[in-house]
Amino acid sequence: MSTWNMPPGVSTNDIPGNGPDDEDGPLTIYVSGPMTGLPDLNFPAFHAAAEQLRARGFDVLNPAELNPDQGATWEECMRVNIGYLSLSGDAIALLDGWQNSRGAQLEHHIGRCLGMTIRTLGEWLEE
Repeated sequence: MSTWNMPPGVSTNDIPGNGPDDEDGPLTIYVSGPMTGLPDLNFPAFHAAAEQLRARGFDVLNPAELNPDQGATWEECMRVNIGYLSLSGDAIALLDGWQNSRGAQLEHHIGRCLGMTIRTLGEWLEE
């Protein structure tokens, strides 16, 4: 069994919502949606969602920022994403088409099992 390790040069205090002063800070929302097979791995949609959520005061975990190397394998990216989601996420924002994404379905399942609040991006933006 392998263990998950932080990327080189990153500590848990570097993760939004996980620093020493964040105990009562903003909710950390993980953005989940389809990437595989889409132009630019759908990074523009992820970046737009992160920008909109941050503008509303949320801390955001954006897989397009966590895995900027578009040449990384699906498995490599999911290991990083699941680590951040499970260790630092409070909630999940689902992008359109998430139901058709193997990775987003897995993230949704993990979020449900961990008791996270899960809403569509539109629902988060309506708040």
